[in-house]
Amino acid sequence: MVEGHHPNELPQRPDCEGAWEGSDHFHLRGEGGSPLTCDAVSEEVDGVQPEQTLRPVDDQAVRAEPRKEGPEMRQVLPLGGASDENVIQVDKDEGEVPKHRVLTNVEQFNAINALPTKLYFGDGQTASNFASHSASWHKYCHLKFNNFKLAKAKEKRQHNPRNPDDSEGKKQMKRQRLDIQKCFFCESGTDQGVLHEVSTFDADKKIQTMITELDDTKFMTRIVGGDLMAMEAKYHLPCLVKSRNRHRSLTRKSGQSPENTDEKMNESRAFIELINYIEKSVDSGVLLFKLSEIHSLYVSRLGELGIKKLVNKTRLKDHLLEHLPEARAQCDGKNTLLIFKEGLKNMLKEALNKRNFDEDALILAKAAKIIRNDIINHSGFQFTGSFPEKCQENALPSSLKSLVSMVLNGSNIKHQEKCDSQACLTIGQCIVYHTKKRASSTAMKTRHTLEREPPLPIYIGINVHAQTRSKKLVQQLHNLGISISYDRIMQIEDWLATSTCEGFEADGVVAPACLRKGLFTVGALDNLDHNPSSTTSVTSFHGTGISLFQLPTKSEPEGSGWTTALTEADVASSGMAESFLKAAHLTRTRHAHQVTLLTLHNLQQEAFRLSAGPKDEEYLMAWRNEMLKKSPTFMFWDLIMRYETLILIFIRAHRERNFPLYVEVLEVLAPLFFALDHVNYSRWMPVHIRDMKSLPNTIKDEFENN
Repeated sequence: MVEGHHPNELPQRPDCEGAWEGSDHFHLRGEGGSPLTCDAVSEEVDGVQPEQTLRPVDDQAVRAEPRKEGPEMRQVLPLGGASDENVIQVDKDEGEVPKHRVLTNVEQFNAINALPTKLYFGDGQTASNFASHSASWHKYCHLKFNNFKLAKAKEKRQHNPRNPDDSEGKKQMKRQRLDIQKCFFCESGTDQGVLHEVSTFDADKKIQTMITELDDTKFMTRIVGGDLMAMEAKYHLPCLVKSRNRHRSLTRKSGQSPENTDEKMNESRAFIELINYIEKSVDSGVLLFKLSEIHSLYVSRLGELGIKKLVNKTRLKDHLLEHLPEARAQCDGKNTLLIFKEGLKNMLKEALNKRNFDEDALILAKAAKIIRNDIINHSGFQFTGSFPEKCQENALPSSLKSLVSMVLNGSNIKHQEKCDSQACLTIGQCIVYHTKKRASSTAMKTRHTLEREPPLPIYIGINVHAQTRSKKLVQQLHNLGISISYDRIMQIEDWLATSTCEGFEADGVVAPACLRKGLFTVGALDNLDHNPSSTTSVTSFHGTGISLFQLPTKSEPEGSGWTTALTEADVASSGMAESFLKAAHLTRTRHAHQVTLLTLHNLQQEAFRLSAGPKDEEYLMAWRNEMLKKSPTFMFWDLIMRYETLILIFIRAHRERNFPLYVEVLEVLAPLFFALDHVNYSRWMPVHIRDMKSLPNTIKDEFENN
């Protein structure tokens, strides 16, 4: 069969000549005039041109073979609207189905209701009927009914079966009415579970995209062309998860096709870039990575490469661990971390050094409760007009002193003080003074109870008021929390004055309340005469002023008054005068003793000149001995002069290299070391004096001469 020609017509070609032998073969003449026979298969299989076999034939036989006349033709099956010159006809005598499979294909297309074009014929039509009626078709219409397209139609019908009687093909989907009281997936109500409403545009977009890609007509008829938020669509969470799993499976299957080779390559590229980023970060010292951050970085890179897909964090983690053998995955139940070995060590160190504020607050609360209970239950200080020894220590509970001491000095046993310092006692008394059983948020004025009134605030308030008589200053100190109030000071002073007057009346004599028993006391008396010269005065005053001075001993740490005298005489400041007692600066201390000795000597000489009697040296010694017996004060200052003179003589012996004088002065000073309880000096000074006396004369001469 030759396209475009009637079977009984021979195409005219310049290089061949021949005649048709029916519709199945024709004769050609090749080069040199040798005849050839071409057997042509009259059908096309799957759109492929039929094969032709050429063979030599007898030229005379061909010429003698009679030509067949063309059969009677009739078109009964128009498959297209082309002109007759493109029409292929079937002979009545050659209408067998195996020979004209295209008609069989038409019959099978009609049987599965998948005709590629509409054909109008009655029931019971078969391929034999088409062939018996000389059916004809166009070449391009014949291609629509080939075997390949028939196989595709059958495969499609197997996946989407449909009623064969439906000759109209697919019906147009009609949108179903959505019941807002039911799940639009399973069309069940709340009896199958809690209904969730689509409340975001993102959820609406994802659900519609998922259903569209699944090509699920059942779901599409419910949501097509609508806004799930506007329709108030609801769903069961398990139904949504089930649909997502179906969509994920479909996505994975589509990802395995050869069409996604570029996508796979881009995914591998993004993953390798992620691995390189982690390795460079590890080299720079970053040893800990959050899986969520790595996942976000990887997904964003995929988006830049044009890949939009869901990446499972767990699978990404496992994939990373395969390529990073030094990494370890750690999870605290919420966050997953990728940690390298060195990073794990650092994290453990940080965990050990990390401060737990909740536990610290709990410990502080327990400590505060213990201290408060001890303060409230402790029998505090009660002021009775004086401050007895160790009144500050006794006013504080032991637990409070221990806490403050550990805060100030630490808990190391080597750094502790022998006794509680004044700073510790001061802080503790301030805490006790301001401790309350119940705090009041409405009180405008701070109140303190007399049961917890330690000695320090009382002492500061009374002392400041006695020296300044300033109510404002006392009140400022009270507002700062380090002194009692001005009203409390007035109350104490009134009580002290009343008690003193009662004591005067009981003793029958007026004496200062600050006098102490057993102390060396010096008194001075003088007349007080006041005779006003004004014209308005009518009386005068005449009396006696008495001043008493007490000199404490060693048991009384107030001192002899030497530092006070130096300060008032402007010889030295108060701090420098105190340093003279410790001989912190040798030259300055020696100078202070020289000034003191000269002053006492001048006063003694002046007193001798004012005395009655001769003024020679013999009488001076007699007067001195007599005054030592009569006046303890004279004896005290004369003793001071004697010892200061010995010290200056000792210095002179060193400077003049006078060895006998050096030993003699040491013998006189040795008893003082025992009297003043200097253990080391009292132990070794007699030994030193004995060694000095037993030295040979050569060494003594060397000491004196050199």
